[in-house]
Amino acid sequence: AAAAADNTDAPEQIHLAQGNVDGTAMVVSWITRTSTRSLVAFDTEPASTTPKTVEGPAGQRYSFVSTHAVTEVYTSGFIHHVNLTDLQHSTRYFYRCGDGTAVSLSDEFDFVTPPAVGPSAPFVFAIVGDMGQSNHSRDVVRHISRDNSTQMLLLLGDLSYADVAAKPAPKRPCSPARWDSWGQLLQPLAAHTPVMVLGGNHDIEQEGPPPATQAAYLALQRRFAMPSQASGAS
Repeated sequence: AAAAADNTDAPEQIHLAQGNVDGTAMVVSWITRTSTRSLVAFDTEPASTTPKTVEGPAGQRYSFVSTHAVTEVYTSGFIHHVNLTDLQHSTRYFYRCGDGTAVSLSDEFDFVTPPAVGPSAPFVFAIVGDMGQSNHSRDVVRHISRDNSTQMLLLLGDLSYADVAAKPAPKRPCSPARWDSWGQLLQPLAAHTPVMVLGGNHDIEQEGPPPATQAAYLALQRRFAMPSQASGAS
């Protein structure tokens, strides 16, 4: 990656997701502490001086209230999603995300788009379930990152285990801040390799009556931009 700018609100928890069903779009997602514009500059050449720039919707926050043993109120950072479209198949792109200024600008990362859909198109993906955020989780991230043949990561639920934070049972309130530490753990891989996610029982998070948050899968829905509409899902 290129050298990081001397910034105060650089994008973090950067991750990619395939943006449509035929592999010609890629969503870049990240989080900032303050409200900034959602810009991605990208090109097929590294450190380009004339990149294409795409602006997405302004970043959005969400709040979560847990009332298991004590009331815990969490508010996320500003979550940004920008969909890069009309990409070429089997092509390496270099990108930076942020608001285009030195105070909110990422390092330069790269990704490779998948091959065109076809009966003999080669495609290698890694499958991980119950990832969590332990030393073993870090080993998994390092192992997949070192395998240059991996083109996509499929996460089959139970991602951050925010619902069973490291607190003595039975007093285990959902601690949504664990999504942030998990996002940081995943970034070395996810900033280069698209990550497609499914929700598991540990991602539901909703617990107890109001004022506890009643929306199931809230963090998963807000933090990840899956191509559900593009795939025809309802």
